[in-house]
Amino acid sequence: MKAIGGRHFDWDTRTNVFPFTRLPRVVGFADAHGIDVAPEIRALVPAASQQAEQEVARPDVYTDRAGKVVISTGYDPRLNLDPPKNCGRSFPDRSLPEEVSQVFAGVGVSPPASCAACP
Repeated sequence: MKAIGGRHFDWDTRTNVFPFTRLPRVVGFADAHGIDVAPEIRALVPAASQQAEQEVARPDVYTDRAGKVVISTGYDPRLNLDPPKNCGRSFPDRSLPEEVSQVFAGVGVSPPASCAACP
């Protein structure tokens, strides 16, 4: 069991916890050691395999132990510019240089248009 990557031990429940994508290996381990696996768990193996393939294709996107999505990216100094103030909030807007707007677009953030309440 310890050889299956991503495992951690939950001391509260006294169980080994594995990422969903390791399900095929966990089921394989169970089969090799005569441990019963419920049919509804076995039915999830193809989905786990497919998700594992997708993770291999995008190693920079993953979920942490708390289940939050993490996008790991290199340092880009253009993301550290002080954006202009809009309605008392600081966020990128269309007055940023085009190359900075492209950086925000590259990480899936759409710079908002100025709001009607702004002078």
